[in-house]
Amino acid sequence: MEVNLYRKLCHNLHKDTDFPVYDIDSPAMYKACVDRMYAATKAEQLEHRITKLTSKRAWENKAAEEAEIVLDKMTDEEQEVLHSYHREKKAALNALKVLLRQPFGKNTVAATTPGAQPPLTQKNTTKLLRKRRR
Repeated sequence: MEVNLYRKLCHNLHKDTDFPVYDIDSPAMYKACVDRMYAATKAEQLEHRITKLTSKRAWENKAAEEAEIVLDKMTDEEQEVLHSYHREKKAALNALKVLLRQPFGKNTVAATTPGAQPPLTQKNTTKLLRKRRR
């Protein structure tokens, strides 16, 4: 059935030759997808942790206000954890932006531009995130 539709489409477009095959199963394209998904997932996980911490603290403050209890401010340790999550999230978003700027699929920046940086991998992305955490 699909073959007939494809033939009709080619006939209507006056194409004698087939359309070029889009290499959806190429290892380079798969790797590019995995790298982008890893960086996006990491950023989303950190966003969830930040939201969880801040909403918990907001709930505690609201409950203390209703009970007319004075709570201490966030401890230095809690603030440091929150700030580290923010830094990690920023690093993950920057790594994702770098990945999204790169061409998608077989023809990467390293293959087309002399002297360009090689594309980031999951290992390189993890190293970048760890480096920015310090």
